[in-house]
Amino acid sequence: MCSVDRILKKLVDNKVIDAQNEEVIREVAKKIAFLVEEYKIPEEEAYLAIVKGLRKNTSVTYTNVSELKEDTYANIKIKVIETIPCKGKVRQRTLAGDKTGKVFVVNLSEYVLQKDKCYELTNAAVTHDKERNRIAVLITKSTKVKEINEDIDVFSENFEGLVIDVVQAGFVPVCPKCKKTLKDLTCTKHGKQDSPVEKFIAKVIADNGTRTACIMLTEQTLEKAIKMTKTDLMAVDPTMQKDIIENRLLGKYIIAKGTIGNRIFFADEITVLDSSELREMTKRLIAEAAETTEAAEAAAVPENGERAPAVRVLSLELKKACEEKREQLESLPAAKIPLKGIEVSRVLLAGIVLEGRHTKNGKALIRLADYSGDIPVFADSLHALEPLDIAAVVGKPKVINGRAVVRAEKVFRIDKDTYDFLNTSAYIYAVQRGAEVVQAVEQKFR
Repeated sequence: MCSVDRILKKLVDNKVIDAQNEEVIREVAKKIAFLVEEYKIPEEEAYLAIVKGLRKNTSVTYTNVSELKEDTYANIKIKVIETIPCKGKVRQRTLAGDKTGKVFVVNLSEYVLQKDKCYELTNAAVTHDKERNRIAVLITKSTKVKEINEDIDVFSENFEGLVIDVVQAGFVPVCPKCKKTLKDLTCTKHGKQDSPVEKFIAKVIADNGTRTACIMLTEQTLEKAIKMTKTDLMAVDPTMQKDIIENRLLGKYIIAKGTIGNRIFFADEITVLDSSELREMTKRLIAEAAETTEAAEAAAVPENGERAPAVRVLSLELKKACEEKREQLESLPAAKIPLKGIEVSRVLLAGIVLEGRHTKNGKALIRLADYSGDIPVFADSLHALEPLDIAAVVGKPKVINGRAVVRAEKVFRIDKDTYDFLNTSAYIYAVQRGAEVVQAVEQKFR
């Protein structure tokens, strides 16, 4: 196949020209031959020149992000969600999207995209991002970038789960002009700022048993979630601000709506479920489990160093799995425990505190009882827990002296309705995977 035919085929495959329109095919073939045979222009450059010329003479059509295909050129309208500075040939990476989906944009041009701005990209290359194993859009020298005065709604996602950690909470100074976070009171765009705006942000880790998310809460979403205003928070001792967020969010079940960035879920809305809503979720969970015969969703395998989810398990299933493999697991400092159908490296148990005491090495031993039995938990402290308190534990399972234990990463109080919901979902999940826990749980409630 000669150069002219190869370029023609690519134009047809990418739907730049219609294969049925013989007149257009003949005219385009002449232009291609002129470029590659007379002027010896490389095929790729000739292809781009033809595409550009054809699009100048026709009305521009835009492709939805969800319809982008690899190894094509497309015109898209997007809103930038997040910018990620880079070094070398790549000027920046951005996460952008429209109402149909989101895509990573790799910027090789001199044009710098700004967060929350909307752009029109003409003749953008669509390729495969090997690092993330997904489609990406390339901005090259031949891509026309234009900022547009449109408000593009970006595809929104929901994430629901239990808040298991508060990793950041406090006021940060931002530039009053562009709202970017300042470093040493200096904005990269507007220089030194003598009167920065104080913005309160919080990052929490939420987990639904199969996936985990680091959720960024803005002032507005945070105020609604914790029922405190920015003014109230500013009046509190800065050293106590994170404690307030933990007291009001840790152990709460939330539903967040927003967009996923570079490992961060940017929440536009957040709802903290109350006791009645949790009871309704528990009832719905039981009803749905009775109607379905499908296997439960497996815990997501973390990629690129992402945090492993805390799989909701019952103590009985964990103990049985550890006993079966105790010789193999006891020699390992941390292990993936083979439960029925899955392997877990992080678990979540919800239970009633039977006892708590300090060990000889200054740590704490907490015995936690759930729907199926009890299990020892080793923690850095007793976390002010007393017998009959209800708590949740996130941690790594391990075998010590032939017995299953959990080394706690996080211990926090929960209420009775959250305890019931977490144990019910752990029980249903175990049954759907074929784990033998039914008899023990039924016996407990006789």
